[in-house]
Amino acid sequence: MHCPACDLPAEDASQWCERCGEALEARTVETAVAPPAPRWLSTAANLSACLQCGRPETTPDGFCVHCGQRRSPNSIRSALDLGPVAGCTDRGPRRKRNEDALAIGRFGNTTVAVVCDGVASATQSDDAALAATETGIRVVLDELAAGKPSGSAAHIGLAEAAQAAAAVGVSYAQNPPACTYVSAIVSPGEVTISWVGDSRIYWWSADSIGCLTVDDCLAGRLAAQGVPGDDPRYQHKHAYALDHWLGADSPALDPHVETFVPPGPGLLVVCSDGLSRYLPQPADLALTPMGDPATTAQALVQRAIDAGGVDNISVAVLAYPPVEDGER
Repeated sequence: MHCPACDLPAEDASQWCERCGEALEARTVETAVAPPAPRWLSTAANLSACLQCGRPETTPDGFCVHCGQRRSPNSIRSALDLGPVAGCTDRGPRRKRNEDALAIGRFGNTTVAVVCDGVASATQSDDAALAATETGIRVVLDELAAGKPSGSAAHIGLAEAAQAAAAVGVSYAQNPPACTYVSAIVSPGEVTISWVGDSRIYWWSADSIGCLTVDDCLAGRLAAQGVPGDDPRYQHKHAYALDHWLGADSPALDPHVETFVPPGPGLLVVCSDGLSRYLPQPADLALTPMGDPATTAQALVQRAIDAGGVDNISVAVLAYPPVEDGER
């Protein structure tokens, strides 16, 4: 500490300058503290052992030597928790492997979630789903850390996720791996969502519940326009077929990126259609008690399993507003 009048050095405990008698006050030096580095978790499986029989030996093309089961890159079931953002995935009782992939992340006081659902009719779509998910979460967090706005980060993350999914399928002459994509970025002042396909995002608060995404299919667009359910177009054989997805054979990328300011506290629910098929109306969310993100994600996954679990189920839940990293 120095005297503010004559700049004489003084002990921190001194109250008066010994040279000029000026009153001394302790001064604190403010230093900028960088936010913690981005961090993220995904539902990638531990591939050290076969998920079916537990044996480690694998053929060069990824099949178990002992039971013949393909070594899926995604966990059969997994729960992830980073406080204000959490996620849960489950293969479900009807499927042999989990073709969903999920990742959650944090950077400072911003949270991110990405969910990709492998297209079941395409070959080994779990590979495309995991590649798109992990690329998407990594790129979004890197863009945010570089100071890019959420809308730009979401768009770049989706574009690079699309490239990653396509790269997985370049060696497939026919029916290459494919997946849907949906992401949410929650910052203190706004929420940014992006999607391609029919995985969904719901906004859920004490006052309102609604679906924020529109499925990339004829039926999804009809519903978004308020067309009644008895309209004959819903009965078309391709009404629910995807017309946009990620993969080597996908149409030209046509991503949806939207930003909005929530009216108050609430939850973003990001999910694959393994859950949304059991939520024909957004208000059906309210049948599950609203809790913290981890509890809510696991409860929603269990609800889909109890309802039949005909598909893989993945759910990420993000609290709005988020809190600074380091806080729960």
